[in-house]
Amino acid sequence: MSRGDLLDVSPESFDRCIAVNTRGTFFLTQAFAKHFLARSRPSIAPHPSVITITSSNAVAASPLRSEYCVSKAGLSMATTLFSLRLAEHGVSVYEVQPGLIETEMTAPSRARYDVQIEQGLTAIKRWGVPQEVATTVRTLATGGLPYSVGQAIRVDGGLL
Repeated sequence: MSRGDLLDVSPESFDRCIAVNTRGTFFLTQAFAKHFLARSRPSIAPHPSVITITSSNAVAASPLRSEYCVSKAGLSMATTLFSLRLAEHGVSVYEVQPGLIETEMTAPSRARYDVQIEQGLTAIKRWGVPQEVATTVRTLATGGLPYSVGQAIRVDGGLL
């Protein structure tokens, strides 16, 4: 994924980002859904969950990361569409939107975001850690929100 002016994004960079962040998850979810629907009876538990990991950039524009934002917004919509299609069959589909999480991907921006966090970018004045995203996924995967479907759960420390 490149960083820079959206007017300079190449078709190759755009296509790669969409392929990695949107296309693969869309078609994997589609394949799972077809397999599940062909082999299950909705009245029999347990019912599975599908959980996609998008980003706070699915809803928060970052002009220097345009193709990334577009890819995550597309996956967010796909998650909503799958949730509507599969809910009647007992499949819960959720989206997890991590914000500033300490990872290799965010390491190059660490110093810049440290200052912004201190200045109030997030209500919780620290970086998130991968375990906090994992805890959210576990809650969803184990039926922790039984009357919810299609929800986007933000794990972003109150990103403002």
